[in-house]
Amino acid sequence: MKIKGENTLTNELNINHWTLNFRDPKLEEQYREEYFVKSLSPFRISFIIVTVLYALFGLLDIYTAGEYIREFFIVRYLIVVPLLLTVWLLSFTSSFKRFWQFAVSICYVIGGGGIAFMLLRDPTNIFYYGGLFLIFMAGYFLIKLRFINAALPGILVILFYNIAPLFTPSLNHLNTEYLLITNTFFLAANIISLVALYNTKLTERSEFKQRLLLSIQKDKIKSINERLEQKVRERTELLEKRNSILNIEIENRKEIEEKLIIAKQQAEESDRLKSAFLANMSHEIRTPMNGIIGFLDMVAEPEISKDQQEQYIEIVKQSGNRLLQTINDIIEISKIEAGEMSENISTIEVDETFNYLSEFLSIEANAKNISLTFVNRLKKITIQTDTSKLETILLNLINNAIKFTRKGSITVGAKLAENQIQFYVKDTGVGIPDDKQKRIFDRFVQADQSLSRGHEGSGLGLSISKAYVQQMGGKIWFETELNKGTTFYFTIPYIPAKKETSDLSRGGVTDSKVPENCEIKALVAEDDIVSFDLIQTLLNDSKIHVVWAKNGKEAVDLARQNNFDIILMDIKMPVMDGIEATHEIRKINSDIPIIAQTAFALSGDKEKALQAGCNHYLSKPINRHELMATILLYTSN
Repeated sequence: MKIKGENTLTNELNINHWTLNFRDPKLEEQYREEYFVKSLSPFRISFIIVTVLYALFGLLDIYTAGEYIREFFIVRYLIVVPLLLTVWLLSFTSSFKRFWQFAVSICYVIGGGGIAFMLLRDPTNIFYYGGLFLIFMAGYFLIKLRFINAALPGILVILFYNIAPLFTPSLNHLNTEYLLITNTFFLAANIISLVALYNTKLTERSEFKQRLLLSIQKDKIKSINERLEQKVRERTELLEKRNSILNIEIENRKEIEEKLIIAKQQAEESDRLKSAFLANMSHEIRTPMNGIIGFLDMVAEPEISKDQQEQYIEIVKQSGNRLLQTINDIIEISKIEAGEMSENISTIEVDETFNYLSEFLSIEANAKNISLTFVNRLKKITIQTDTSKLETILLNLINNAIKFTRKGSITVGAKLAENQIQFYVKDTGVGIPDDKQKRIFDRFVQADQSLSRGHEGSGLGLSISKAYVQQMGGKIWFETELNKGTTFYFTIPYIPAKKETSDLSRGGVTDSKVPENCEIKALVAEDDIVSFDLIQTLLNDSKIHVVWAKNGKEAVDLARQNNFDIILMDIKMPVMDGIEATHEIRKINSDIPIIAQTAFALSGDKEKALQAGCNHYLSKPINRHELMATILLYTSN
């Protein structure tokens, strides 16, 4: 059925003009699926209402049907009502969706045909006209038949109404005028209902199509939004990542700037401290040199007395020792900075170390009226450690204590603490101010501190001591109180060992006189003519014949060609140094005593010499009595 004005709409919706079906099968199937779901509950309610009304109209048959009551009862209650109830019950099955429009159309046709039959049998009963209109209304609007499924049953009912009299003799009593009037009435009602249902269904399908298009658009919009959100998230993550990288770069730049500022401050401080250190070193070198040169000039004066001469020589010796200590400190701190420290383990007894330090330092302490006391709780305990480093640490700490103590006492002690030996040096000196405590072990700091002003020394002793303690596996710290004193503590690992007896103690052989019947031939390997002249002068009064080798190679050649009783070997020489020369001589003669001349204050030199094959060592500057005692020790039969 084509309705004017709907052509454009049906074309837009792609719908068949007559059946109102979508030309797209998938779309039609989707519509029918939705239509069934939405129509099922209203259908069940409407269908049961129609069924009940259809049954209730049967009560009127009792009063109006008269002689047709039995026929009408069969049509109504044995055919139509059971059919309607059966279809209603089938609506609760899962397969109802496949045939529900067909089943309802059959009900429409049979129900409408039943009422039409009743009307034909009793055309004067107006109630059956109402019943037929009830069927039309239910078919078109109540029981959710689609347009084509409602139009066909309605037409079939009217056809039945008109054809039945032609084939049924009992219905021939109806005249043409009556049929014309009723048909006109029924056709008009059907046409009006069809038009209304057509527009209703067209509107429903249009709305469905619009909703579908809207849903598709929503899905597209949703997809677009999701893509946009994803892009926003990706862009946000990218921005956050870039911000994070930027923040990291900013932090790195800040850190670099802070490090640069610190480095600049440290560089400025280092430059300032090094300048102060160089100024102090200049003072520490020039001062003893001035004393050495000045008092040597005084010794040369013919009018001075012997007592004055001895006094001036003692001052020269003190100045020389001070200069030597300064040079040793500079060399040691250079080795520490270069990472060239080596560990040389030997066996010592703490008592011996304390006795040596007491003899060596008591004179200086007594000169300042300071009591120097050694307290050793490790009596007769022999340990393995780096002896030279241990003595250097104690010497530095005790020297500092003497230097910064005007009056009072200094106590040096040692005790066992778990698996460590703890040493301490306690003084009653000036103490260390709070602002200097954190940097007291720093290199080049003491040279610029007020504590060192007015006191001699390189100011490197504590830096060297700390480096030695750490290399030996210990730790160093201090306790101090201003104007009351300071106590320095340090530990080293406790490694017990058996006491090793030495042929030559620290004091050496006290008898340095050569026996009357003894003649000794000595080879002195020394590249410095002044040093050789000193040794030769020291041995002038003895019966020791001295032969000079100007370098290590010459010493090896002379040792190969001559029989010497002893060799004095300098370590640092041109062409071939003393270590290599000792190795070569040991290949020739494994028995001849070789005494190394080395700077004992430089850690490692002693051990290197002994490992190379030297029997003993002498530290420069050489002491005459120690030199003679050592020679006699190794040459006496």
